[in-house]
Amino acid sequence: MRKVLIVLLLGGLSASLVRAQALSSLRLEGELGVRAATAGRLPFWLAANQWGRFDPKSANGYVLLNGRWERQPHAWLSYGVGGELLLRRAHDPSAHFVEAYGRVRVGFLEVHVGRRREIVGTVDTLLSSGAPDVSPNATPIPKIVVRTPHYTSVPGTRGWVQFHGYWAHGWMKDVRQVEDTYLHQKYLYLRFGPGSWRLYAGLVHQAFWGGTSRNPSIGRLPQGVDDYFRTFFALNAGEGAPRGEQIYIQGDHFGTYDFGFSLEGRRFGLLVYRHFFYEDRDGLKFKNPQDGLLGLAFRDREGRLVERVVYEFLYTKRQSGPIGPGPGRGGPGGRDNYYNHYLYRTGWTHYGRTVGSPLMFAFEDRTKRLTGGVENNRVVAHHLGLAGRLAAALRYRLLATYSRNYGTYNGRDVLQQPGATYRFEPPPEQLSVLVALDWRPEGRPLAVQVALAGDVGQLYPDNLGLALGVRYRPMP
Repeated sequence: MRKVLIVLLLGGLSASLVRAQALSSLRLEGELGVRAATAGRLPFWLAANQWGRFDPKSANGYVLLNGRWERQPHAWLSYGVGGELLLRRAHDPSAHFVEAYGRVRVGFLEVHVGRRREIVGTVDTLLSSGAPDVSPNATPIPKIVVRTPHYTSVPGTRGWVQFHGYWAHGWMKDVRQVEDTYLHQKYLYLRFGPGSWRLYAGLVHQAFWGGTSRNPSIGRLPQGVDDYFRTFFALNAGEGAPRGEQIYIQGDHFGTYDFGFSLEGRRFGLLVYRHFFYEDRDGLKFKNPQDGLLGLAFRDREGRLVERVVYEFLYTKRQSGPIGPGPGRGGPGGRDNYYNHYLYRTGWTHYGRTVGSPLMFAFEDRTKRLTGGVENNRVVAHHLGLAGRLAAALRYRLLATYSRNYGTYNGRDVLQQPGATYRFEPPPEQLSVLVALDWRPEGRPLAVQVALAGDVGQLYPDNLGLALGVRYRPMP
């Protein structure tokens, strides 16, 4: 699969060089930079939400090469290829494609194959702390995707009712407790309103299934066509599956309900979004109404010093409570253990990074990650983001995140063994800040990027980091 994608990418880009003048559809970009810090590892916001490009355990020197080739012969048809190659010198050096994909759009449907950057869930994509389902935190997962790229009007509603859908089949090819795990993803959103204001609601569903466990007593898990449909509809597993899968649901299922409201005026815009977590049937019944992400995003199109403001509140402590009757995800009822699973133990991670919110982080140690997945999934956090211009050619971005971190339930039955109930005790508090500047003179393809980031608290070492980069991006 990887070799095919690389051939498609390079072939498409090289062929387009000959016809670039006529098609005007080839775009090449590049970036050269370094990231370092006083504590020897990167502060949180110099590594988080960077598509897994940077190694948080050390300083990073890197080169990014990005290419896109697009063609649209008809209004109803377009296609293209794209890719981003990373060359990184760090504690964990790497040379890999962050992206490598081909895509075709016919009418309102698009198909893409490969590894492509995407965010699943409605958030402010510039200033958010990270969408709970799929954020920019991890290296993209290779998939086959069929989707509507944008909201599409339902015929006969004059634009008052729109839908947005997505289906994907993916392959988890990093080192995992269950090797060669399949990923199933889908979502459906409906949006209502005339355009100046809109209400929307969506359901996002993700599931791991199939693969071969490193535990020889489990071995190869069911992965036939019938098993796919059991996963698609979240049904009990059939014969040959582990007993827990037969009693409950085949595979590891999780996702969010996503609700929101947008208001657009000539100058100002407002977006309010609320994501509710679910990891089991109790979550689907809204038995964890406290848990989720609340966001408020404000835009001023004519603003200068402040163009955008975002506030988010993340709360994931309840998780159906400490214990209760029934076969919950991690054992007894309760303890939903977001992003983790008793069988697919590596959890909602990809190459060592959490695919969802980076505030719910994975074990850095690979051995621990194989059997524990996400180390910290019980979080209370406040996040603030600002963006604007300090001068015509100088833009800034500010992120500040305060969190209290409770780790995960430590496995004790707190009704029978009162006392310590969390992996982190007492819960460490943390403040992480980023100030990023982007200087690009008008009409010039080169931009200079400077960022300062810092960590203060008990979760990470007190740290001050610096990022310097030069980016080439051709003018539109």
